[in-house]
Amino acid sequence: MIKKATSAVLVALSWTAFTFWGNYFDHVSASSASLLAINAAASRDGIRCTGTDAALGLTSEEVSSYVKEQVEADSSESDAAVAPPKITAQAACLMEPATETVLFGKNIHQPLAPASITKVATAMVVLEKAKLDDVVTIPRQACGIEGSSMGLRPNQKYKVKDLLEAMLLISANDAAEALAIHVGGTREDFTAMVNRRLQDIGLLNTRFLNPHGISKPGHFSTAYDLALLGKWALGDDRFTRCVSSKTSTINELSEDRELHLANTNKLLWTYPGAEGIKTGTTQAAGNCLLAAAKRGEMRLIAVVLKSRDRWGDAARLLDWGFENFRLERPASAGQIWYTLRVTGGDQAFVDLACDSDLEAVVLANSQVALDMYVNEPVRAPVLCGEPLGVIRLRLGDKVLREGTLVAVTAVHRKTLIRTLLGAVSQIVVRLVPHL
Repeated sequence: MIKKATSAVLVALSWTAFTFWGNYFDHVSASSASLLAINAAASRDGIRCTGTDAALGLTSEEVSSYVKEQVEADSSESDAAVAPPKITAQAACLMEPATETVLFGKNIHQPLAPASITKVATAMVVLEKAKLDDVVTIPRQACGIEGSSMGLRPNQKYKVKDLLEAMLLISANDAAEALAIHVGGTREDFTAMVNRRLQDIGLLNTRFLNPHGISKPGHFSTAYDLALLGKWALGDDRFTRCVSSKTSTINELSEDRELHLANTNKLLWTYPGAEGIKTGTTQAAGNCLLAAAKRGEMRLIAVVLKSRDRWGDAARLLDWGFENFRLERPASAGQIWYTLRVTGGDQAFVDLACDSDLEAVVLANSQVALDMYVNEPVRAPVLCGEPLGVIRLRLGDKVLREGTLVAVTAVHRKTLIRTLLGAVSQIVVRLVPHL
């Protein structure tokens, strides 16, 4: 028995040594493979990968300014299609929402009446506060509202989801009023809720006085704020499904009556990839449109206010954006980018992952570079999530975006006790079958 146990101990110790060196060479191979994968991916996507250091990334406003400079430079050097389109709107904004980069702007911070685009904010607060299957009993105050209407009458009953569709597809002012009273108790209280929520998401130049957008002094927004509003709204799949629907049928519950709706947004029929969002028209606001479209991985949001040709203006902006820009996304949150050597630890290596999506909008013909900087090797202990490097997306000498490389797992300091415990546990595992 002692002879067997001694042999088992020797086998276990040999196996421990073999496992250590085997794991070491496996990690070395994995590290090399990781670096090769980075360079291969970079080559396929037209991204150069280097190990140089760089300055901090730009804010979305600084990226927007830099993109504008590049557009102006390219336009002055040639007659390329990068020259911005001519539009009729008094104010306009073209934004890539993932990065909030403004690709085109005209009076983007000028306060103007937004008309029924107001209803986008109303819909979002309703979606946050009410359930789609809640039943709304129509109050008298919601009946006979001026402007576009679905003809509500007192004490009719509709589900919240049906009133939302009527409000967003046919721009029913009475549906907006009914939803506001249902959620907020009164129009005034609901409007206060909306304004607080808009401040929370960064719409600093917007103030609404009602839930439907009927023009009133002091009821205003800007093209830039409305683009941000569109980004917020499209983040909710329920909203996106609604505004991208060309038609719908809703039901009045107390009379068992159907109402057929056709979306007022003509782009859904005429523009490839259109996703909505909302039309708006009043005498004071003129013709307005908050539009969105998606091609491939890139979505664009176009806003035109007080336009003489809102459909043409929006289509020209979207076409220009898709033809001249691309969304560069070389790294995603959680993606492993490097295997870092660790000294003095119970593991010889630790994987590093990007802590956030690394993405930026650039001109379609731009050549971007990916810079990675790490201090190697690092000494144990290493905490899970500990920042150990940076990865930067660069265009020329401008760092557009920066992500932090963090440790995916913890690495404990190698101590005599920890080493002995590890060896003993290996020995015990190998001994048990022989006893």
